[in-house]
Amino acid sequence: MVVIGKEDAISTLRSLKEMGFYYVFWPVNKQEFADFLTHVNNNLKNFSGVSKARKAKRVAVVGAKGGVGTSFIATELSSLLSTQGTDTILVDHQYVDSDIDVLLALKDFKPRMIDEFTAPLHEMDEEGALSYLHTARKNLRLLALDGDMSQTEILNYSQNLCDLLSRNANFIIEDYSGSVSFPVEPQMLLDGFDVVVLVMDASVSAVRNAKRLIDKVENLQLTLSSRLRIITVVNYHRPEAAYVMDKSDLKRYLGQEPSLEIAFCKNLSHIIIDGKRAHKHDRHMSRSLDHLVKHVNGQPISVPRLNRWLGKVGAK
Repeated sequence: MVVIGKEDAISTLRSLKEMGFYYVFWPVNKQEFADFLTHVNNNLKNFSGVSKARKAKRVAVVGAKGGVGTSFIATELSSLLSTQGTDTILVDHQYVDSDIDVLLALKDFKPRMIDEFTAPLHEMDEEGALSYLHTARKNLRLLALDGDMSQTEILNYSQNLCDLLSRNANFIIEDYSGSVSFPVEPQMLLDGFDVVVLVMDASVSAVRNAKRLIDKVENLQLTLSSRLRIITVVNYHRPEAAYVMDKSDLKRYLGQEPSLEIAFCKNLSHIIIDGKRAHKHDRHMSRSLDHLVKHVNGQPISVPRLNRWLGKVGAK
């Protein structure tokens, strides 16, 4: 069924898509409408049968504040998933002065520019959305936008592209660094994502911000009866001694045990500058990021036998 209307809003597009409707923005001429119906017909053919139910798992990597390593963790998570043979799309929401090309070791990379001449949301289809992706390496593609539009408009455009691309990947990992120039609202997280990876360091400000976001999401979940998994990650991007809060403080002020802690890696800057992946060149990073992948997939994390044995000895 095709719905015709005059509202050019991403919320309308999403709501109608969830109900199985196609949407046409009015006014539209005969040629545009014919092209639209052709795209609808192609989509129905391409996604009939088993593939119709396929939908990427959406993961938001959110920074409790700027400078805690959110983009680094998003790129490493995406890279590790792709290395494991999982088709992954990484979305960069830092629309100005992004360092995603450095973290991914991309040369001569420029984000895709959008302006008033770019196809409007109501005209965008899946084939067009694919043209915005940059292949970073095998099984890993990058969506990075820039333009003279407002940050909110670029965000809406990016989110619409992600909706269209959801059948073309296993995972869509979105990087919401704490330095993005728009608020990351709890409602947006509940509406658009399956999992949130909430990144903080052991500073008072980061932990307080993380706690506020967790509380807001949990309150909304009670109201809306929806479920969103939040994975809390404490990233020690400096030596632990440089932080005021210790592990017991983290648990007390966060209100829960962190899901994962990533230890300080003194060689990390050299690994990144050399264009290497941390999960391939540091065993502690490799173990932590492997645990993060398991958390995202909802898989159990096995405890090494030596640790289990020491735990039993300590209990006695």
